[in-house]
Amino acid sequence: PSVRLNEVKLEDIEIYPLPAMGTIYFKMKRGHSDYNFIIFNQFGQQVKANQMNNSGSINIADLSSGIYYIIVFDNENKKILKKRIIITK
Repeated sequence: PSVRLNEVKLEDIEIYPLPAMGTIYFKMKRGHSDYNFIIFNQFGQQVKANQMNNSGSINIADLSSGIYYIIVFDNENKKILKKRIIITK
């Protein structure tokens, strides 16, 4: 099997702190292109979407306490990460 040079592995993306309060921080452990993320609530409704780069943050202060799911896509819209996040206020 061939491996793309820019292939992303789950361990290449760190999302913290969990549980989160007002901000989720993310870090790409290796240099990669920009990625998109979508956050869904526990009912499957999209509540936030945007683009992330190699290091930064996601403001979640406008979201209520609860369980959410973040999905990260590469620049070809291929899903590379799905993670449960808990927001506490």
